[in-house]
Amino acid sequence: MNSVVLKIIFSDTLINIARKLFIMLNLKENIYIIDGEKNKAALGFHFPTRMVVIKLSDETLFVWSPIAGNDAVFDEIDALGPVAHLVAPNHLHHMHL
Repeated sequence: MNSVVLKIIFSDTLINIARKLFIMLNLKENIYIIDGEKNKAALGFHFPTRMVVIKLSDETLFVWSPIAGNDAVFDEIDALGPVAHLVAPNHLHHMHL
């Protein structure tokens, strides 16, 4: 197995673990993701949730598609800085504003 495949497998495994524990992953400098629990939609369809947090140059935060997290996740976000922009990109993403 080459290293690219190993990185992809490791990355997917890490994200699956993070989703269960609401762990904030640092993707790049000042860009974070937090995977949430799966939501149940019509007809029993389950879909994943993921919040993106970006620390802006003025030290405030841009939060895309907020999830239902826990106190530990929100404490980590608070430690990064104040939330200045909170975006729900469509009608499926407004539930946790």
